[in-house]
Amino acid sequence: MSARLWLFLLLMMMFILNGCQENRAWEAEAIPNLPRPVARERVLVTGAGQSTDAMIIAAMLEKMAISYEYQTRVTAEDLSDRFQSLVVVVGVSPHGLRAGGMDFNVETNRVVDLVETAFQLNMPVVLVHAAGYQRRGGRDDLLLEVLAPYARYLIALGSANRDGYISQIARTYVLPYTLARDLSSLQEPLYSAFR
Repeated sequence: MSARLWLFLLLMMMFILNGCQENRAWEAEAIPNLPRPVARERVLVTGAGQSTDAMIIAAMLEKMAISYEYQTRVTAEDLSDRFQSLVVVVGVSPHGLRAGGMDFNVETNRVVDLVETAFQLNMPVVLVHAAGYQRRGGRDDLLLEVLAPYARYLIALGSANRDGYISQIARTYVLPYTLARDLSSLQEPLYSAFR
């Protein structure tokens, strides 16, 4: 190989490694799971944005034998002493919103009212973003921004934090957070929120 090719490869490796170190700096602030629970059972699970991601999280709770109820359109008025915690899974689906006869503003108002009421009732809120970077941005980011002040814990896929946004939200609201490697890796931090 020529000296130019070696130099080019060396510079590319340095560039790549430098980019990875930046991501690791964000991840270094994240914790693998909670040292002690922040939420209690019976859990009410709902989505913010009407994607199917909340059903996936509900299935994880089922697998972990955590008592829960899943409702797609739960409102603040539905909160009762039957529930001790709230899990809100952020994921905007235009198709899900249309199928439910809602628009994004109505959905945003619903979930903001819900978490505000939970906060007033001293009901712990766990915020989850179960999609990667490709699904983040725009409406998902807006929901994360308005819901984070009410959360006690934030769980997201590490790929959703490619630009450091999840870390920034957590720093802004002094929120413990975990970045999971993949969807199945969400189970351990989710479990740690309750046990």
